[in-house]
Amino acid sequence: MAKKISLQSQDLNRFISGEKGRIQAYLRKNYSVSDDDLDDIYQEASVALYLNIREGKLSALTSSLGTYFMKVCINSKIPWQEQKNYATYRRKPHF
Repeated sequence: MAKKISLQSQDLNRFISGEKGRIQAYLRKNYSVSDDDLDDIYQEASVALYLNIREGKLSALTSSLGTYFMKVCINSKIPWQEQKNYATYRRKPHF
């Protein structure tokens, strides 16, 4: 059964702050993300979560909010990592 989402800004901020250590540790361990990139990815995912709730794109969940947010963070990491890899690739001389 889907759980309805209705968070106040304070509750959402508390949730996002509380999840930071767990999610960043997971991304660091499983995806070898640097600390600087972790902060950027986490911030981007936090904004995405807030906008999804505010715009009604996320109104009910069949999993926990923590599980959903973890996936948002992972999905935010993918384009971030691809962009960094592309920039690194372009800097290398190709003879």
